[in-house]
Amino acid sequence: MTQDRLSIAIADDQELVREGLALLLEQVDGFQVVGLARDGYEALALAGTVMPDLLLCDIRMPGLTGIEVARELKRAASTVRVVMLTTFDDLDFVEAALAAGACGFLLKGEPVDRMVESLRRMAHGEMIYATRHAQEAFRSVAGGLNSTGDHDGQELRASERQEHWLQAVAQDLTEREADVLRLMAEGLSNLEIARELGVSLGTVKTHVHRILAKLGIERRAQAVRLALEMRRGKEDG
Repeated sequence: MTQDRLSIAIADDQELVREGLALLLEQVDGFQVVGLARDGYEALALAGTVMPDLLLCDIRMPGLTGIEVARELKRAASTVRVVMLTTFDDLDFVEAALAAGACGFLLKGEPVDRMVESLRRMAHGEMIYATRHAQEAFRSVAGGLNSTGDHDGQELRASERQEHWLQAVAQDLTEREADVLRLMAEGLSNLEIARELGVSLGTVKTHVHRILAKLGIERRAQAVRLALEMRRGKEDG
């Protein structure tokens, strides 16, 4: 971010949405729209060339979905922060966006002032999940960790779990379960994991069920969060 100027790119397969949102955000003091994309591949290329502070990305697009774009940028260690835009307040989408590394999840029908404030906060490192299902998923992911926030939902911050507990959890998993958990943390679906490991979809579902049981949790998103924390602990170590 150049001083107080926030650069934004917008990816949406509907021209009316992307052009309208661009026109709207260009009127906001301190915002600059630096590029538009019509599909996931254009969004990925735009992020690599323009390097915006925020990439507002429709969750459903031709070519690559918004979640796949976020996943690829995460793998590339890009500094571009991806914000999911959608008309669907769907829990599965939210969990996938979290796993893919998205920094926020906003409905396209959000009031303008709330969207602008959320974008500013996300550009400064906050994670904003402003829909009902998004809040539920993020609370689930953070499970029991410290959090702060207002009634609109937007800010939930998680502190790190204790390292020795994470190590104990990791030791309870078989080698194949650890592989499945690692791929879950990379944002892969059960079907994608099955293809990656060369096993059946049913086998992957069984592994996921066992992983959740061993971790003592109920939701896939919680397992993803733990996996990300374990990975971060190893990198820091």
